[in-house]
Amino acid sequence: MFTGGRDTAANGYRTIVVKMGIEGRVTQVQAKKKLDNLKNKYKECKCPASGQGTEDGKPTAATWAWFVLMDEALGQSAAVSPPCLIASIQEDNPGPSTAQEGQKGREDEEEKEKDDTKRRGGTKKRVREDPYLDLLRENLLYQREADERRAAEARERSEKFLAVLERFAPK
Repeated sequence: MFTGGRDTAANGYRTIVVKMGIEGRVTQVQAKKKLDNLKNKYKECKCPASGQGTEDGKPTAATWAWFVLMDEALGQSAAVSPPCLIASIQEDNPGPSTAQEGQKGREDEEEKEKDDTKRRGGTKKRVREDPYLDLLRENLLYQREADERRAAEARERSEKFLAVLERFAPK
């Protein structure tokens, strides 16, 4: 819903208003403004300005009634709490480099291809190896996976926002 594409945010807020059943009372612009105000207040409560006391009456994480719900919806984003960390080395005692392992794997593949060609009794069409092309293919695959992940996260955030907005809407 909120994927960053053209008009997706407007359509997303329109969908939220319709699903909540408040389409006659609240416009999509008002829903967006309400959510923006809630996000800003959440950010202020989550990370208050340095030197800001609680005596001035401003809400804090402990006093704002909607903080827990907003934290549930916004606080678990990948930028705030990464879902996993990946080690840069595989083991405590690193062995041979991956470049050496990759070379060994490539030699095994070449040997297998030669055996297949001999078995068929024909000539094998030359396979063009281009490290840049391989890198582009790998990057494309990585980008697809990242796009799928982002789309799933966007759907999940939209569902959480909808759940939060449903609690704010008068029934």
